[in-house]
Amino acid sequence: MQGWRLYFLGFFPVCVQVVELEKKIVKQRDTTWKMLEAKSHKHLQKKIELLEMHLNHVTVRYNTIMARNNQLREETVSMQIQKATYDNYYWKLDESLVQQNRLLNAAVEQATEDYEQWYVALSALWAKLGAEGETIQYNIRLLERKLALHQETRLKNFFLAKCTDLSELKEQARKREGIRGEFVESYEVAYKRLQELSNGDIDDFLEDFIEKDRRFFILFGYAIRLNVRNEGLRQRIQEIEVCPWLFVSPLSRLETAEEAKKCEKKCEESSQLLGQIQSRVETLLKDMDCDTSVIVKPLGESLVPIFGRSGLPIFLCHVPCPPPSHTILIEVLISLVPSVMDVPK
Repeated sequence: MQGWRLYFLGFFPVCVQVVELEKKIVKQRDTTWKMLEAKSHKHLQKKIELLEMHLNHVTVRYNTIMARNNQLREETVSMQIQKATYDNYYWKLDESLVQQNRLLNAAVEQATEDYEQWYVALSALWAKLGAEGETIQYNIRLLERKLALHQETRLKNFFLAKCTDLSELKEQARKREGIRGEFVESYEVAYKRLQELSNGDIDDFLEDFIEKDRRFFILFGYAIRLNVRNEGLRQRIQEIEVCPWLFVSPLSRLETAEEAKKCEKKCEESSQLLGQIQSRVETLLKDMDCDTSVIVKPLGESLVPIFGRSGLPIFLCHVPCPPPSHTILIEVLISLVPSVMDVPK
């Protein structure tokens, strides 16, 4: 009995410990389940948030695509409207082109008929003249060759005159080189004069003078070119005004009249521009205070319309200019007017 009591007293604490351990196990199990449930809930929540974010991105992309689609539809409609407008313009221009081609073909046919009529009249004229026509052709060729020979002679005389002038200038330069030693004092006086004019700054004074001189020669050369163009236009106007109207068709007469008006207009514009250049050159000459006779003299008579005969000395040509070849041909053709009037139409 006492043994059983001792056994029970030794076994009881063990039972108590077992019970406590079971309670701890149950408690630990409950805690573990709660933690697992909590973790599972957070995982689901994260997954839901990720899916919602993906849905938002897809929605934004879909809205962007739809907006772009609407924009492209509007552009398509606008382009269709523009295409219709351009088609309308195209058909109008096509009709205008067809009409212009018709007018052009009619004008070409009319010109062809006029040329044929002119050729028939000219053939009748040459048939009527006979030997006289051959004589006239021979005289025309002879006059042309005489004119070419005269121009060559004039050119040779011109070159000889210029070479003579050049030799004279070289001789003057040699003389100046020979007596240069006598002008040392004059150079000193000129240097002092330059210092007085430039207030001691000769470099700026010389640069200013060189700039004015450069502008003068630029305007001078441009004026010469405009003058040559003016003379050519005047000669062209005279040739057009004196042309033989009897051998020209009405269409050619209109074209010749228009060409004469254009030449007169160009001549007037060139004259106005020459007047402006003349005033500017005179201003530069006054500012530079220099003698231009050495520059202008070798250039000949072509500068008379620009600067006038009173303002500058003129170097006249040694050989008078011959009449142009077109004037000689016109005089020969005018002599045939009575014969042309008798040609049957």
